[in-house]
Formats: sequence, structure tokens, C-alpha cells
Amino acid sequence: MSEFLRKLFSSDFMPHGYCYLWKPEIVWLHAASDGAIALSYLFIPLALVYFVRKRRDLPFHWMFLLFGLFILGCGGTHAMEIWTLWHGTYRLAGVIKAITAVASVTTAAALVPMIPRALLLPSPSQLRVANLALERENAERRRVEEALRLAHDELEMRVQQRTRELAAANAQLRAEIDERLRAEQELRKQADLLELAHDAILVRNLNDRITYWNSGAEEVYGWRREEALGQTAPNLLRSIYPSSMEALKEEIVRSGRWEGELTQTRRDGETIVVSSRWALQRDENGQPAAVLQINTDITERKRVAENLVSMQNQLAHMARVTTMGELAASIAHEINQPLAAVVTNGNACLRWMALAEPNLDEARAAVTAIIKQGRRASDIIARIRALMKKSPPQMKQLHVNDLIREVLILINHEVQRNRVMLRTDLTEGPTAVVGDRVQLQQVVLNLLMNAVEATSAAAESPKEVLVTSRNEASQVIVAVQDSGVGIDPENSNHLFNPFFTTKPHGMGMGLAISRSTIQSHGGRLWAASNPGRGATFQFTLPAQVSVPAA
Repeated sequence: MSEFLRKLFSSDFMPHGYCYLWKPEIVWLHAASDGAIALSYLFIPLALVYFVRKRRDLPFHWMFLLFGLFILGCGGTHAMEIWTLWHGTYRLAGVIKAITAVASVTTAAALVPMIPRALLLPSPSQLRVANLALERENAERRRVEEALRLAHDELEMRVQQRTRELAAANAQLRAEIDERLRAEQELRKQADLLELAHDAILVRNLNDRITYWNSGAEEVYGWRREEALGQTAPNLLRSIYPSSMEALKEEIVRSGRWEGELTQTRRDGETIVVSSRWALQRDENGQPAAVLQINTDITERKRVAENLVSMQNQLAHMARVTTMGELAASIAHEINQPLAAVVTNGNACLRWMALAEPNLDEARAAVTAIIKQGRRASDIIARIRALMKKSPPQMKQLHVNDLIREVLILINHEVQRNRVMLRTDLTEGPTAVVGDRVQLQQVVLNLLMNAVEATSAAAESPKEVLVTSRNEASQVIVAVQDSGVGIDPENSNHLFNPFFTTKPHGMGMGLAISRSTIQSHGGRLWAASNPGRGATFQFTLPAQVSVPAA
């Protein structure tokens, strides 16, 4: 063994060149091939070592080092093949081959158990799929991160916006609190003012329980505040309403207010009449919550008004009596005509009956004429009695044209005596109204008498009076037009004032009573000068649907 080692580097054998007969083409072919292999086998281990150093994360990196050692050994054997072409150093060549064999066997022994583990490593396609999945996961992760970032930014914006809204709401709330405090102060001031009011002011809830009772209510009704609070208003005041309480509540909920007159009873038992004004109060949700009620005691005012109406009726009666006195001659003439006809027909009847053979047909005709003229006289007297009668107003349905014709009969003689031509243009349409016949007859009589007197006083001719009636816009319009002296512009604003007159012996109440009567019937009375001469007095009354008699 020592000799082997001593002669390890000795070239005491015949080189391989002799085997190739030193033919240059064969020698250099082997030399070049082995040289290229040796250089390649030298480069490959170097590359593997570099690769392993750079990729320490690779599994089985030690296997790459064993392969490098094995390949390096193989390269050494090929290098020795070149050397032994010219030198017979076969001992060293054998040692190198032995080292290479050890490296080869070690690599093979390590490779066999590693193969199952290596097979578990993913293939390139699997790696590509995994890479694609990883890329998708990364993309999804980036998308999620971007969404999270956007959500974070949006959340920040919302937080900032909400912060601003909260700040604005807080400022608004403070402003509302301040406004509510001011409103409460204003309400306290108004409540103090309500306490100063002489009217009875009370508030009741939807169950009619009294929740507020001012000092004016104490004075009007007699109950103190602590006695009235919590009581039911209709029961406490024993109120009499113009309609049912349910209907009034529906009205105030619908329109928000109601006005009318109520009859109530004070604590001492005295009955009073109040002008009541209701206003609906709603809560913050717009739902009905309570009713504010302001009651004004008008008992004395009503009594005065009733006395005034009574005095007006008495005055109107006096005016009618006075007018009847002025028309005494005309009335006597109108009554004398049918009476004279009665006398004439009575005498004729006696003559027909006194014949040897009584002419019953002519006698019967005379008696018929007597009956007719008697009824005519009776109608005239009835109209006069109606005008002279002192009775309360009776509102009934009547026709304006009939009123006009009845008055024309009464003043017919007066018209003829004053040589006035009276014409009528009465509508053929309906003229039904609701009113008091006597009062409306007095209006027409006053206007016609004034027109006849004004026309008779005029120096110019013709002396005409025109009475017209028409129905338009649900109203009946009556006009009395004369050709008299007209209306002095200085007197136009005083025509309907009480006790104003341009007649030497006039009372000045005719037109005032007429206007008051027309207004009480829901109409209007006015006067205007004609374009040429004279004046026109007109009045309107609400038209009614005529109901035929049953």
C-alpha cells in the first residue's frame, strides 16, 4: 500500500496514446472531447453552488451539493483521461475514479429515499395554477384592501359629516331652546294679557274638560278658577248650542274655527247670551289637542237690538199709517169704484126683476157683477188692513211681481191725479223670494210714491215712471225709474240717513226704513241719477226656488 502511495503520481505505465497508435486524429478527438467534458463538469458544480447560495429556501438543497461533488468527480476523471493519453499515471486516475465512485454512490443512496418526497413537490403546471390562484388572491386582497381603504375614507367622511350635522343639530337645538324660552316668555306675557281681558276666555280639551279659566270668565260666569278647572264646560255653563255638539266639533276640526251665539247660565241662575269664538289648538304632530273659547256677553246688546227692532217696526208702522193717510183720497176712489158698480148693478137687478116677466138671465148677470165688484172692494180693504196692521214679521215665500201689482192698485188714483204715466216691465221669469209681505210692500210703496212726487214736481214733460223687475245671478232686481228732478250730488251721500228729507213736510224716514228692511232680507238698496234727468232706485233680494202649492 505504501508502494502504491509512493508511486501514486508515477507514470510507469504505457500511456493511452499507444493504444491509439498515436494517430493524431484519434488522440486529439479524445483529448478535445474529454477536455470539453471536464470543463463542463467543472462549470456545472460551480453553477450549482452559486444557485444553492442564492436560494437557501429550496428544499433538498444539500442534494444539489452532492450532485455538484459527483459531477466535479466526473470532470476530474475526464481530465485524467487527457493526462493519461501521454502519461501512464493510472494510479492517480484510479484514485480520482474511486473518489468519484464514492460521491456517485452517496448521491444515489441519498437520491432514492428523496424521490417520494420530491414527487410531492408541485409540478410547474400546479405551480402556475397556484401562482394564478395566488395572484387572484393577491388581487382580491388588494381589492379588499382598496375597498377597506375606500370604506375607511368614506367612514371618515361620514364621521366628519355626522360631526358637522351633530354640531349643526346642537346649534339648532340651542336655537330652538332659546326660541322656546322666548316663546314661553311671550306666552306668559300673553297669559297676563288674557287675565286683563274682560271677555271670558277658557280652554277645554277634546273631552270638554276646562283646563284654563281667566279672570274675565270668573267675572262673567261667577265661578272661581279653582272651581271651574276640571269641570265639563257644557254641563257647568248649561250651554244651548245652535246645533248638536257633535256637528260643532266636526266643523271646528275641519275648518279650525267656529263663531256663533250661545245661551248659557251664570252661577246665580241668570241666563245670558254670549258671542262665542272658538279656535282649534293642535299638538306638534298636527293632531287636535284643545279648543280656545272666547265668550263675550252680549245679553244687553241683544236686548238693545231687540228694542231697536221693535222701535223700527213701530216707526215703519207709523210710516205706513202716514202713507195711508196721504193716499186716503186715492184709496177712497179705488173703493168708490166697486161700490158704485155694486149700486148700479143692484138697481139694474131690481129693474130686471120688476118686469111682468122677470129677466132672470140679466138679473143673474147683474148679481154676478155685484159679487165681483164686492170682492174687488174687499181685496182693496184687505190690502189696506194688512198695511195698517201692526204685527211681527212673517217670513214666507212670495212673488215680487205680485207685490208690485198690489201696490200699483193702491196708488193708481194718485198716479192719475198727478198726471204721471206709469209703465211696467215685469219679467216673465220667476220672482220668488222669502220675506215679509207687508214690509216689502212698504218698500215698493215708498219708492213708487217718491217717484210719482218727484216726477210731478218736474216742469219738463213727459212725466213718466217705469217699474221693472228681472232675475239674474240668483237675485231678483226691482228698479223704479222716474223722470223727475233727479238727485242733488250734495245729497247723494245722505239719502238713506234717518230724518233726512228734501220734502217740505217729509219725515225723512221712508228711505232709511226701506234700506233697513231690504238689508234685513239679505238684499241691497241703492240710488243713482239717470243720464238725462230723473233718478233710479233699485233693490235686490235673494231669489228662491218657487215651490208650487200642494
